[in-house]
Amino acid sequence: MIKQVETGNYLMQQHTYESPVLVECSLPEAEEHLIQFIAKESEFKGIGESKARALWALLGKKFHSTVRKDTPESRERLRSILSERFHKCAV
Repeated sequence: MIKQVETGNYLMQQHTYESPVLVECSLPEAEEHLIQFIAKESEFKGIGESKARALWALLGKKFHSTVRKDTPESRERLRSILSERFHKCAV
């Protein structure tokens, strides 16, 4: 089943499947789309546009690979922008 869902400033297609074999969730890839998504999505509470831009400036195209890793190095890079409280939510 596919249904149109409005969340914040986004209109998305919500696909509902029964008993899927594989599920993958992804964030926007493009710079401005990712910044706006993080800044406006309630799941990233406390991370506004300026912090989202700072994260992009720090990580750029390595944003996704950095946040997927839960290593001391990736945490340290995120910690330079986010407090420990935000870091736990973002990753």
